[in-house]
Amino acid sequence: MLISIYGDSILKSVVYENGAYHAPRDLIARFSRQYGVQVENRSYFGSTSSKALQRLRRDLEAKKPLGKYCVIEFGGNDCAYDWEAVSAAPEEEHLPVTGPEAFRENLRSLLELVRAHFALPVLTNLPPIDAKKYYAWITRRMPSPEPVLRWIGRVERFYQQNEFYSLLCAQVASELGAVFADIRSPFLRENDLDGLLCEDGMHPNREGHRRIFEVLCKLFEEKEGIRCEA
Repeated sequence: MLISIYGDSILKSVVYENGAYHAPRDLIARFSRQYGVQVENRSYFGSTSSKALQRLRRDLEAKKPLGKYCVIEFGGNDCAYDWEAVSAAPEEEHLPVTGPEAFRENLRSLLELVRAHFALPVLTNLPPIDAKKYYAWITRRMPSPEPVLRWIGRVERFYQQNEFYSLLCAQVASELGAVFADIRSPFLRENDLDGLLCEDGMHPNREGHRRIFEVLCKLFEEKEGIRCEA
């Protein structure tokens, strides 16, 4: 059985360790090896729903198979802003990389395109961010973090933006009747996100990625009777 994945650095299992981003041997690859499931992980660091839609269309034109299931995970980069631009002009209006309505339409297009090519789409939501760590991270090289905070109003808004786009994912999955993988709840069940997120406040650490893998494992266990352990 083939499973394809279109996502960003989250499903690429990227972590920030020892002063650098890298993608260690990810848990999805281990799932593939241990249980005889072929996984084509087409996730990329920094990818957005718009870029994914272009890539998916190119892949389909090139006759790349999607397999029985196609996992889709986006939003973290879509909901971000050009923070350097915000810092330089906090009095001006700034828009996210992908606006909410465009994001919804991109997700709908991705799901419909996958279905049109006879694969079952699986849409995830977003892991949460640590707002304070994220704010410190995006402003770490700026002369002052104050302009960004002045523009956004309060640090909690970083989390709310992430939460809003995560809810959009759940809404689109419900509206289109797609399989939904809730990778956010395992993080929210913890009292402290420190043990699950990297220094940047937005990427899961190895344990966080293991929790995401557990969700996907359980999903395919229910769908296909595959027994696996994270």
